[in-house]
Amino acid sequence: MREKLFFVSLTIAILLLSVPASGQIHSFEDTVSVNSLSGDTGDIISIPIHLKNTFHVGGYLFRIVYDTLAFEPISVDTTSRSSGFEWNGFNIDEPGIIRFFATSFHPIQNAIPPGVGPISMVNIFIRNTAPEGTYDIRFEDEDTTSNDNQLSDSLGSTLIIPVLMDGYVIVNNTTGIDPEPPVPGVFELSQNYPNPFNSGTVISFSLASPGDIELAVYDLLGRKVATLYAGRADAGRTDISWDARTSSGKILASGVYYYRLAVKEGKSLTRRMILLK
Repeated sequence: MREKLFFVSLTIAILLLSVPASGQIHSFEDTVSVNSLSGDTGDIISIPIHLKNTFHVGGYLFRIVYDTLAFEPISVDTTSRSSGFEWNGFNIDEPGIIRFFATSFHPIQNAIPPGVGPISMVNIFIRNTAPEGTYDIRFEDEDTTSNDNQLSDSLGSTLIIPVLMDGYVIVNNTTGIDPEPPVPGVFELSQNYPNPFNSGTVISFSLASPGDIELAVYDLLGRKVATLYAGRADAGRTDISWDARTSSGKILASGVYYYRLAVKEGKSLTRRMILLK
């Protein structure tokens, strides 16, 4: 039985990549859409890929295009609807294109049942230099002879081309960089710069009055990986440089990290940053 399920999963993966357009079925009842949303420059946002399906889905393949002037892709995640799926292919290396496809190793038991809801989350970084405006996030085939956005049934016997509905992201142009030191009286944690960064970045914070603080970096699991400052800090603005190393001197891997400013009185502020090697 296990061998049969593996064969079905493998068949779905091969089918998604190789079946010619003539062997595919167009459906006007099943839809895949990009949920539109907004964000500020320097933010990481998660864009839901929404599926309305009338059959049990055993795999999906999508090719999404975006504006490289505004965005930089980070990753694609499954959701609770597609929790039984595994990535069979994922590529964000080609500028302006995100391509990914996923199937289940147990497609009969773990197929996505008929229903409505997101099946993937596309995580992108809004560049600090992105001009303010509205940017399309859309499905696009590589050429006129291919169908790069499609679904498979749970048996891997049929490919379905759904109705595709594009979305957009509204970008608010806020650099997160203070042109002048903030006036004392403000408790503030600025966006690190540059972000994303490679070998080093600068984090700035401001205090209304002198006080004991801790500025620390955490990974996605909430583990403290580095303490950048601990002790007495003056009122006004303080700039801290960080070389992407742990407190013990180990170089951190690429990924998303959080930095947190905490004061003795119990107040704290947290922001996200991206380390790219």
